[in-house]
Amino acid sequence: MPLPCILAKIRSSSAAADRAVPRSVVELSARGELWFALILSLAIGVVIRMTEFPLWMTPHLWVGDEPLMATHDAYAWLAGAKGIGGYVHTWLARGIAAIHTLTGLPLGVIGFWLPVVVTPITCVPVCWLAFRLGVPEAGALAGVMAGTSLGFLVRTRIGFCDTDILSLFFPTLVAALCAVWLQGALGERWGGRLRALRHEMVWPVVVGVAGMLSRGFYPQSGTIILAVLGGAALLVAVCGRRELWPQAFLALLAMFCLMFFDLWGLVPGGLAVAAMAQTGPRRLELLWAAVVAALVAAYFSDFAGVLHDYALRASMFTKNSSVDSIASDTLKLPSVTQSIREAQNLDWWGMMERVAGRGWLFVVSSLGFALALWRWPVLGVFAPFWGLGVASVWLGNRFSMYGGVPAGIGLAFAVAWGVRRLTARQGRRWIAQLVLSCFALWPAADVMRQVVPIPVIPKVFAETYLQLRQITPPDARLWQWWDYGYAAQYFAERMSFGDGGLHDGPWLFPLARVHMTNSPREAAQIMKFVTQSQLAATNGSAMTDPVIGFRKLGPQGTKEFLRRLAREDLSWDPLPEQYLVVTWENMRIAGWISFFGHWDVETGVSAPAILQPIAGKTDIDTQAGLLMNGGRTFALEKLFFVGPPPRQMAWNAGSGFNAIVNEAANSIHIADNRAFGSMMVQLLIGDPAAAAPYLELVVDRYPWVRVYRVRQAGVLGGVSQ
Repeated sequence: MPLPCILAKIRSSSAAADRAVPRSVVELSARGELWFALILSLAIGVVIRMTEFPLWMTPHLWVGDEPLMATHDAYAWLAGAKGIGGYVHTWLARGIAAIHTLTGLPLGVIGFWLPVVVTPITCVPVCWLAFRLGVPEAGALAGVMAGTSLGFLVRTRIGFCDTDILSLFFPTLVAALCAVWLQGALGERWGGRLRALRHEMVWPVVVGVAGMLSRGFYPQSGTIILAVLGGAALLVAVCGRRELWPQAFLALLAMFCLMFFDLWGLVPGGLAVAAMAQTGPRRLELLWAAVVAALVAAYFSDFAGVLHDYALRASMFTKNSSVDSIASDTLKLPSVTQSIREAQNLDWWGMMERVAGRGWLFVVSSLGFALALWRWPVLGVFAPFWGLGVASVWLGNRFSMYGGVPAGIGLAFAVAWGVRRLTARQGRRWIAQLVLSCFALWPAADVMRQVVPIPVIPKVFAETYLQLRQITPPDARLWQWWDYGYAAQYFAERMSFGDGGLHDGPWLFPLARVHMTNSPREAAQIMKFVTQSQLAATNGSAMTDPVIGFRKLGPQGTKEFLRRLAREDLSWDPLPEQYLVVTWENMRIAGWISFFGHWDVETGVSAPAILQPIAGKTDIDTQAGLLMNGGRTFALEKLFFVGPPPRQMAWNAGSGFNAIVNEAANSIHIADNRAFGSMMVQLLIGDPAAAAPYLELVVDRYPWVRVYRVRQAGVLGGVSQ
């Protein structure tokens, strides 16, 4: 007997065994098991995210009647809900605004609670899939692991109001719908079930609409959805009955058109669905019409541009070069990806823990997924999720959140199948799932027991932005490190130079240069030059390419022009007011700011200054000017105590090293002369009078935050634009 027939008979016998489970004395129906799994998974998802709530109930974590957010990107959506910034028209911002209108709750409160309320629904499609595949008890364990895997949990905690709250739910929904649809497309040979034609024609529409919702909420989800459709097509080709191929591939065409061609996809999608109901020449005619309409729709919906964007993002996350290959042409600009925390690669052990909680659990779950895939081939549509989870060792830790879904499905479904072959009792099946749920949940519970609230900006920083809202004109622009751009838009209600979406090379280079130059004249004039170049290029908009003026000068011309800005006072057109915000928060990421601030646009390399924290036991000999730490000794030129009051000691060591001591922050930093003299440091802790001819101090919350206004006045001289 051929091997495919043997495998089919084994699967058929196991499916029959699954259906032949006798009833216990006290037993839930299959639908009752579904509801129990759903309620259990949802409750665990909510409760585990609520565990840190009491820790947020301290005054320094609140500004007025709003808590501070736990992720920078949260303020993008909250600002968008106010009608400010580049995310005003996104679904998340509009949803937050609608909730605010309906409930009257402060926007910050809504953003604070959304992850707790919304994120747990990630378990819903997983539980429903288990029900449809005949193992509803598997929904409990699979739902728990999907909603609480460490890679997902750490990105959806309380206060983490970002697209992640639904960016895993929608692709999981699409994959679950595809898996159930494939049962009919593969036929009874692979454990499927044939459906009436009218039902088959509904599925492409349902799956397509789910994909439209996914891309509408989170456009980048199109990459994994495309992989899911590719997996479904492969399963149809390999496992599907040939007589079912025409309907199956027409359905896939309809799904694809509806998902990726926007409104243009309605016509080819409708033609493909209509062709499913036809036979013979009429079906062929409709098929060709659907293909032609799909090509037209692909052109008008710019599908090629979508694919190009996917390819660029994939290249960006591989971090093959420190040069921004997308934005660089005449200038070699830096790539920001290497500095973004969520893009940092995981090691293999870290990946396994992020996906499944423990290394051994990852191995068992992977084996379980392979076994479940053999029993239910339709689960192959979740293989891209597993692939992305593993790829976090190359693409960055944020992708590990996708691995929890197939890990949960693999472990839960494989155990459910195995237990059903050993016992017919419902209670024992559930005991197995619940015991394993405890093991799977333990790593997440252990992590949540140790976490402490860490707002993305301190209260004093947020209050500074609120003050700027009162004292700055509406068209003012705030220059702070890009991490805090969204917070500036939300609290100050002013546009920022750079944010979590505008942080690639063209924005990074001038912003970092302003922070790291030791010349207040150069810092002020860079802000003027960039703003004037943007306004001249767009007839009044400051959102175009920030280095458009530098591109015209070329690499050598840019370097010489920057030296000129430090030497000479040039004349400038009247410009909207520009403000430079410096903060102690920058000291935490000073290494990256220095790396980008000393970037060479000609060679594409950096010679960063030294500015780094000193950890561990540290002794300072103020008589000799020596700092001892961990077996290292630094001969200091300057020792600056932040205070208050600030005070400074100096020695003629000639070493080029300086120390900055902030007792209130319990920190010591070592800085070389370039870093110590930079605007990032001197404008924050130095004498504001030194920069007064070019930068006027307008808000002083020493030593945490200072804000300077760029003076408009200039002297004769100029630069051709």
